[in-house]
Amino acid sequence: MGGEMQEHPTRLPPPPPGGPRVFENWPGNDNFYCDGRCMMGPSPQNLVGTALVVFIPSVVFNVFVVPDVANAYHVVIMAVSILWPLWCVGNLVSTGMSDPGILVRLPSAPANPDARPRPRYREERLENGKSVTVKWNDTCNFYQPPRAHHCSVNNDCIDRFDHHCPWVGTTIGRRNYRTFIGFVFGTTILCIYTTIICALQIKIKYDDIKEDEGRTVKAMGKAPAALVVMAISFVAFWFVGVLSAFHSYLIATNQTTYENFRDGYSADENPYNRGCVGNCWEVLFGRMQPSRFRFRGTAAEQPSLELAEVAVTTQAATAQSQQQATRRRAVSPPPPNRQQTSVQPQPQSPAALPPPAALSAQTTGAGELPMMMPAVPYSRSPSRSSSPSPSPSPS
Repeated sequence: MGGEMQEHPTRLPPPPPGGPRVFENWPGNDNFYCDGRCMMGPSPQNLVGTALVVFIPSVVFNVFVVPDVANAYHVVIMAVSILWPLWCVGNLVSTGMSDPGILVRLPSAPANPDARPRPRYREERLENGKSVTVKWNDTCNFYQPPRAHHCSVNNDCIDRFDHHCPWVGTTIGRRNYRTFIGFVFGTTILCIYTTIICALQIKIKYDDIKEDEGRTVKAMGKAPAALVVMAISFVAFWFVGVLSAFHSYLIATNQTTYENFRDGYSADENPYNRGCVGNCWEVLFGRMQPSRFRFRGTAAEQPSLELAEVAVTTQAATAQSQQQATRRRAVSPPPPNRQQTSVQPQPQSPAALPPPAALSAQTTGAGELPMMMPAVPYSRSPSRSSSPSPSPSPS
């Protein structure tokens, strides 16, 4: 039974003032720019490339397609066509330049009080009474909190780890998942909206042509930008549309991508399930947890989070091990004193001694009983086939 996650009153002593700032000695693979003001993942070029893939077609769309449709229908189309791509790119940049929920590494692993090897996995009890299995993190020196996972690409332990997104160039976790789905859902809507507006421009060009023969081909020839942007939007829709449907399912069932591929929870098995409404509220409108770091500050200027919640989990595990060791010492009898209970060799009659051909005495140490060993080693030779041979013990 694992220790319950609860507040611990003990704070670790603060480090001495001064020293290097956190981003200067950052152990992960993240990149920092502008004197630590800007944080990006291990692949910042991927974030820039994805932003350009959204931004450049949007510029072409607003310059060559939107004016005709806005003049023919309503000026609101112009406003939506400008603001919606900016909102999508804003969510993308916010996702790629945010702390995804990095957990604070502990300086060293606490020793087990009973001197036993630390188990790799253990059970952790949630607030709803259900138990989940958590894993010891050798890099960060703690048992990973429920739903946390160490991202090998970022080299950070991420709270509520979802996945590492190559398009964003960083890991998606508790603190940037909301902006990530804002980008995914937003680009899905943008693809649909862009396709409709491009089709409307082609229709406008079609209505302006008086000849009946070849009107469709001539209309498309007068709107080449609409055709290109429509083709890009159509292809992109199948990617972000499927991704939106998948994450809609994850939100409704309160799962992460990593949990879905690893565990495949059903509605009854999922220990984090709060019902469809509760799950959506938690992901979309739940309180956003602040970052555990002030990257531009020194070690002494970090948020007072008691080295984050992971320290609470590790301290609870240590307290549980201490309790178990105390119970074992109370139940088990004390070990005998070797000096008081040493066995004195007693003289034996020749009849009581074992046959010398069968056994030989091998003294294991001073003051210890002799250990009896076979005088003839185990052999499979035909000369001993008539007597039963002992079976070798399994390795």
